[in-house]
Amino acid sequence: MSEVVLPPGFPTPHSCRYCQKITIAPGNIGYVYGGTYEFTVGQVEAGADSGCKFLIAIRRRIFWEPHPPPSTKLTWTLSYYANTITSIKVSHEARTYKPVLAQQEADFVLITCPENYASAFIMNQPINTLPRSKESFDLARSWLRTCLQYHPKCQRGFGLSDKFMPSRVIKLDATSGVLRMRLVESLPKPEPYATLSYCWGGDQELKTLRDTIESFKIDMPVHELPATIRDAAEVALQLNIPNLFVDAFCIIQDDPNDIAHQLAQMPTIYSESMVTIAGSRAKSVDQGFLHEREPLPPFFERGEVYQLPFCSPTGEIGSAILLPFHFDSVTEPLEDRAWALQERLLSPRIIDYGTHQTFWHCWCVNDVRDGWLEAGFMGRNFEAQVPGLFQKPIKSLAPPKERSPASISSSSLHESELGEILDSWNTVVRIYSARKLSFPTDKLPAIAAAAARFAIVLDDQYRCGLWKSYLQYHILWYIEYKDDEQLRSRTAYKAPSWSWAAIDGSVMIQWVSWHSHYTFCLEILECEVRLASDLLPYGAVTSGFITAKGRIKPAMLGRRHDFWKKRGKWFLENTTREGHIIESIAVVHIDVEPNLQGIWIQSIRVTLLEVLTGMESHQPVGLILCEVKPETFRRIGMFNCDHGRYIPFSQTDQEKERHRIRVEEGKRLFHDSDRKTLKII
Repeated sequence: MSEVVLPPGFPTPHSCRYCQKITIAPGNIGYVYGGTYEFTVGQVEAGADSGCKFLIAIRRRIFWEPHPPPSTKLTWTLSYYANTITSIKVSHEARTYKPVLAQQEADFVLITCPENYASAFIMNQPINTLPRSKESFDLARSWLRTCLQYHPKCQRGFGLSDKFMPSRVIKLDATSGVLRMRLVESLPKPEPYATLSYCWGGDQELKTLRDTIESFKIDMPVHELPATIRDAAEVALQLNIPNLFVDAFCIIQDDPNDIAHQLAQMPTIYSESMVTIAGSRAKSVDQGFLHEREPLPPFFERGEVYQLPFCSPTGEIGSAILLPFHFDSVTEPLEDRAWALQERLLSPRIIDYGTHQTFWHCWCVNDVRDGWLEAGFMGRNFEAQVPGLFQKPIKSLAPPKERSPASISSSSLHESELGEILDSWNTVVRIYSARKLSFPTDKLPAIAAAAARFAIVLDDQYRCGLWKSYLQYHILWYIEYKDDEQLRSRTAYKAPSWSWAAIDGSVMIQWVSWHSHYTFCLEILECEVRLASDLLPYGAVTSGFITAKGRIKPAMLGRRHDFWKKRGKWFLENTTREGHIIESIAVVHIDVEPNLQGIWIQSIRVTLLEVLTGMESHQPVGLILCEVKPETFRRIGMFNCDHGRYIPFSQTDQEKERHRIRVEEGKRLFHDSDRKTLKII
């Protein structure tokens, strides 16, 4: 039996004569589930009583008082991913012996090593603890070489262009055995370069400024550079790439004009890079990402590691290591950084140095790694969501020309393609808005490069994170607040109130899933924004407004204190035709903390603006506005009366009657309202 060679520091797996009777022997590879082995409750009890740690773990997880009969058979089920085994599940048939809320199965992740016979069937491997080793760099070079030679989708000029080069790059040289770095401008002809995606972790002491750029052109103080920058230079040289783009050094950080010019080039800088080096595991630029990794994540118990025999279909005997399944996933520090999202979206190739593994992502593969668990298990399969539109060359970075609403239907995009692209934008907004920015005013600039790509494909005008031809859809966004979160207040100006970019927090835009079931009632007459820089048509703005025509209605927005929710429970009051005051005629999503009056129940006068109504339910959905001056309003939230036409079975007759009244009053909410023209800022 071939042994599993484990990295230094990995806990010694348990193995004894009792659990060695259990041999993992897969049947037909390719089925989602397969491989059932007979083992009885009595055998588990005997082995556990004799001290077998693996059988003790199974008994603890799936046996409950009273125990099942000793003759009850256990079922061992293998789970497959991409024709390889990822985990094994242990259960038994006597489910009636368990409490209703008891755990019903025991799941174990399987790992092995490349030299073991089991590696032909088991994908997961031990953590590569030495990302700086020769073997690790050999593997990284093979990933890049394979992509450049054999991936057709990755061969569209990206990273191989002879026409584009960033204005500045760091020239790398280690021919003398000592790393030298210097800043170069306007190379005579384009050369391969790598880009770096990383966390600043606060302001950097060493960066390119007006008074340091000339000295950096001569020689950069390598030993004074932060660890992440030095690690990136080492990776680039190991990949035989002589140039490196790092924003802190290739952009003059105290020159607003240079910043604007370089930000305008970001879509091309990252899409034309040979590879983007992602220092995902480093919280700050000083930490670096090539240092040694821990052999086992902290959420795995070091005493719960087991080894079982593995028999291949051809009879070779190997070994598999079993670890208790955990749903804990790793959120890398870089995944919280807002700027890094567009860097990842635009890059054709990424080598990603994570906490437990190094990933290779490109437009042909996204699950190649140097060890540990498959990407989806660790919650790191984001690349599967990357829209295909990022795989097309950028022909122009100029904003598309104005289009009339009538021309939208004649767009070259098929309706299904259009829906997919807009849904992709909604996904990008949701992921991006949940991330963090060191400077809140970067809200629009940090997504501008991705927006430039979408604008070209949609052939549409961009308005502060929304698309002009689809404003009726995109203004219906809301912030996903958690129960323990308080409402945010408006801080520095980032965007008009009708844009999701005006508020910090995770945003949901939910038009694609239900737009075909609604009739749009709001007419957008005008939408204009003033850019902070003409060089950045997708960047920061100083002001903006929408002029619209639709039905409006005055209302009272109230908040009742709630023990579970720090921000309270929000509702819209409405008076029925019989004179009864009812609450909760709509689901209410509040963006920011309004100026409320009252103590226990607080309220404020607001204006409701109807945006759409359900085709079948006739229930309105729209915006909650506060008037700042005559006929000029600011958005503070969104309401949805179409929150449930069907009466829950568990309600009493009185509750059902109140529900019926709410539904009927929601239908009549705007019946006595005239259409008016208003401005939203």
